[in-house]
Amino acid sequence: PIQPVPTQRTKGVFVYSTLYDQIVVGPTAEEQKSRIDRTPNPECSDYLTSTALRILPDLDPVYQYVGQYVGIRPATNFRDYQISMTAESRWVAAAGIRSTGLTASLGIGRHIVDVLRSVLPFPKPLASIRTTPLPDLKQMVEQFNTSEGGYVLIHGFLYKVTHPLTRYGFQKRSGIAQERIQGLNNN
Repeated sequence: PIQPVPTQRTKGVFVYSTLYDQIVVGPTAEEQKSRIDRTPNPECSDYLTSTALRILPDLDPVYQYVGQYVGIRPATNFRDYQISMTAESRWVAAAGIRSTGLTASLGIGRHIVDVLRSVLPFPKPLASIRTTPLPDLKQMVEQFNTSEGGYVLIHGFLYKVTHPLTRYGFQKRSGIAQERIQGLNNN
């Protein structure tokens, strides 16, 4: 991604290409009062469009526009992740973990295990972690597009695909998204 210089408040707006050949612009760090209202803010949309055009001047925001989505981040009033433990109740809380938590997830997990080891008797440490590879992308796209409601089966468990970029990408790989774009451009 093209990444701006971070500030104390935000890491800035990213411009990047997805696995599905989409250009994505965002996120923003706009505060909002509601925890349920996901209506796009027109001023924010205009700002993201101008950011995209500043970085990619040949981008046609009308023809290449696919949609927008608004998400509520699991933020707290603290800048850092909030990881704490109450030993008496054997409770560990990991809160305020944003999208960077995906990259940091192994470190977060290791930290939580270290915190637990300080109060709980553990047998011996795990020698290795077994990973579980994902099924073939083509297979997941087919399952998504043929299931009622957009589900995929991964190692015996049924998952609903909810992230807008993944849903659009799965549709694009099947041609459904291209039909939608052509419909928008014909109106």
